[in-house]
Amino acid sequence: MVIPVSDDRLGRNRTTRAAAIQQIEDAVSRAFRRGRAVYVTLEDAAAAERIFLRQCVQSAVLAGAARVHLAAAPATPAAAIAEMMQDIVYFTEGTVKVASVKAN
Repeated sequence: MVIPVSDDRLGRNRTTRAAAIQQIEDAVSRAFRRGRAVYVTLEDAAAAERIFLRQCVQSAVLAGAARVHLAAAPATPAAAIAEMMQDIVYFTEGTVKVASVKAN
């Protein structure tokens, strides 16, 4: 599943942060209960507000996501991506594996 997490992308989709988190929790937990591996892509993650991005990652993991992808725009500076990844690893206290970031 792909969820936009930057305020710009949320606005384009006419949704709110609360609705995005609810969508993550509902869809992931429903699929997890059916025995499916769920991959969540957080679109435009590098442009998202950090606390909200943390909430999205946490919601996906707690609902049973097998993998969370942090997708960044191709023009995102490498330093911004590294900072985002470091923040998520620190926030999750190393309990979540961080593999890569793909461009949207």
